[in-house]
Amino acid sequence: MSTVQDFNNRIAETHSGRTEIQDFVFKTSYAFPSADVLLPAPMAVSILGQLTLVATATDFKLVKPADGFKHVRYPDSFRATITQLVNSGALALNRSFVNFDEINKRCAAIRPGVNNIVQLLVGHPDNTARENEQAIERYLPNQINSLSRTVEACLEKAKETDRVFNQLLELTMEIHEACTATQGYNESRIREAELRKAFLAKEQEAAEEMKRIGEDAVKQAREDYAKSQTLFNQAVKSMPTAGQIAGLNLLDMGQGILHAVTFGAVRRPGASSGGTTSGQPPPQQRVTPYDPGFQKASMLRELAESLHILLTCGPNSTPSWNAVKASDGTGCIDIRVKFEEVLASIKRGDPKNGRATAKAATLAERGIEYSQKLEDIVPPGDEMQIARLTGAVSAWRDSVLAFASEADLHSASSPISSSVQAFIPAPNMGGGSSAELAVRGAQYNLAVTSAQLNASRENSRFTSEKLMQVTGQLGDIMAQVVKIDIKKQNWEEIMAILLKAIDFLCELKRYLNNLVHFFNSVNNLVCISMREAADAFISIVKDAARIEDSAGHNHERGTRQIGGVTLDAWARQAIYNHALSVAKISKVVENISDMYVTLYDGNVHPGVNMLLGMGKLVGSKDQAAIAAAGTEIQGWAQGASDRIIQLVSERAQANERDIEKRIAELEKSLGGILPRSSRIEEIVRTVEKEEVKKTGQELVATIEERPVYKRMNPFL
Repeated sequence: MSTVQDFNNRIAETHSGRTEIQDFVFKTSYAFPSADVLLPAPMAVSILGQLTLVATATDFKLVKPADGFKHVRYPDSFRATITQLVNSGALALNRSFVNFDEINKRCAAIRPGVNNIVQLLVGHPDNTARENEQAIERYLPNQINSLSRTVEACLEKAKETDRVFNQLLELTMEIHEACTATQGYNESRIREAELRKAFLAKEQEAAEEMKRIGEDAVKQAREDYAKSQTLFNQAVKSMPTAGQIAGLNLLDMGQGILHAVTFGAVRRPGASSGGTTSGQPPPQQRVTPYDPGFQKASMLRELAESLHILLTCGPNSTPSWNAVKASDGTGCIDIRVKFEEVLASIKRGDPKNGRATAKAATLAERGIEYSQKLEDIVPPGDEMQIARLTGAVSAWRDSVLAFASEADLHSASSPISSSVQAFIPAPNMGGGSSAELAVRGAQYNLAVTSAQLNASRENSRFTSEKLMQVTGQLGDIMAQVVKIDIKKQNWEEIMAILLKAIDFLCELKRYLNNLVHFFNSVNNLVCISMREAADAFISIVKDAARIEDSAGHNHERGTRQIGGVTLDAWARQAIYNHALSVAKISKVVENISDMYVTLYDGNVHPGVNMLLGMGKLVGSKDQAAIAAAGTEIQGWAQGASDRIIQLVSERAQANERDIEKRIAELEKSLGGILPRSSRIEEIVRTVEKEEVKKTGQELVATIEERPVYKRMNPFL
């Protein structure tokens, strides 16, 4: 028994409220490793700076989630969104410093407030009992209210810091999700651009061939026109003149006289010697011009069959989603893009085209609609929705096949060229004088060459117009190719930015998650541990002082009623324990907030200022300045992290020295009753054994005195 008593006496010598608080702080210091907490801060600032520099390249719109944005305020601008993130991060870091500085200062006032309350309850030895009661009545309510306000203020600041960083993490996650969705969207747009470019390349090749044929046709038409012009000029020159006509008349008169002398009869000029009947021209055949819309029928039929196959090639005539989402040129996106290019090709054609062109355009538009609906379905999709889409596509496919069959028949029966040569009736050469016959022949020749000249002129005009039309279509196609190249280049640039942004956002989430974990722990320490300890202390103080809240009959607010104070041993010990608990936790919170404020003020705050200054580079084209800013903030972050590690290491070493000093104090105090080689663990084990032995002996004595305990519990 002497060993136990001596041990208790020596423990009392080396144990006080101050040392108990100190020991508690030593134990809990390992629960909040400050290095792990504050190291992410400089790196988070650096990443926000890198995101600012990434946003300088270009701007674009973010893909909107299905349920909309909850935190992003500027979804139409990537730059504005990154600026929002940077500003939110800077404000959160600054707010954390302000709040923790306030928590640190308020926690430093909690222990004196608790001591004041305890001393007020215990009373001053120089006062009488009545004076102590009057002091309690006068000061205790305000002391309790002051302590409650201090704890509530710490609670609000811890909650605010925790909320701000949770919101910052949620904003970062939302931006990350939006950037990832935008990346997927851009990948689809790049794929579409490649498909459109391939389609336009084939169309450009066909248009260039048509242009070559058109140029040859124009050249031939111009040559024919020149020949016709020559023949016409020759026909004009071959018309008999007045002298030639008079000579022919004199010749006819001489022949007539000679005929009369020879045969005794005079043939009248212009008499027919056996007329010829000129035949009527055959009826002119009218040919319907060929509608270019029929040229698209084959492509529409192929695409319609492909879309129908995608919808029905799976099990039980359901869609095969692997085929629908394929990117090998046979997927739904490929079919939709080809439909869009067919429609664009139709619209680039002659606006005067007829019914077939309009029909082809309508069928292509329906194909785009159905392809987009299938593309938007998320596998496995709704059965009723898929069934309705399959039925609609089947009916539309039948229309496409009917149109394609009509196009096949039309292309087989209708010539592409519909030019018909004008019919010129031959002159009647059966009678008349030589002059008349010469004039008639010359007139006929002139009429034929004139018709040929007009036909050549019309053919030349027609081929020139067709060549101009094909040339215009070729120019449109080439412009579309250039436009697609520009869009694709822009999308690829955006893709490069998104990949960098996504990488930085992933790192930022990791660092912010560590900070949020720290602030969650501090929030729990303040809101649960310290608040409950303070509430328990205040509650027992009210019970001991018999403070009651009662509503007065003539007052709107409750009035404090205080009775006499009589503290027994249990009450004194309970008040002391609760006061000590509040002091312990508040000291831990004070140390944590002091560490945070110290490290932030000297190592994080300069980086936040640097970060805010980088906003001037958004939209800048000065690549040298951008690169220098990135290198500068990265170098600062590394240096700040190294300084934080050094400061935390120094504090940890100081704590270790204090712990060793405390152990030395205990060993020195207990060295007089135990061998010098004993350690604290051995002392504790010895005391525990003696206490267990003592308890066992008391239990045996109690059972012997009261056997009923043995009957109630046979294990005793």
